[in-house]
Amino acid sequence: KPVVGGDTDGIRAQITDGVDGFVVDSVTACAKRMESLLSDAVLREKIGTAAKESVRKSYLFPRMIEDIIDLYVSLLET
Repeated sequence: KPVVGGDTDGIRAQITDGVDGFVVDSVTACAKRMESLLSDAVLREKIGTAAKESVRKSYLFPRMIEDIIDLYVSLLET
């Protein structure tokens, strides 16, 4: 699903504005982004698909396992 989040460090680290979600700095900006998502099915699909891929690549358990394996491999190579 597309995401609209407040402009904070954590949100900026998770969302690339306009790519896999929207980062906003006011209630008015949030309302405008929500309105654009609700009225534009193509935009909603594009942002939602990118958001799902971003979460899959960055935050799901299989990716974390890959990071751990990479760490062990790098330690074995030194």
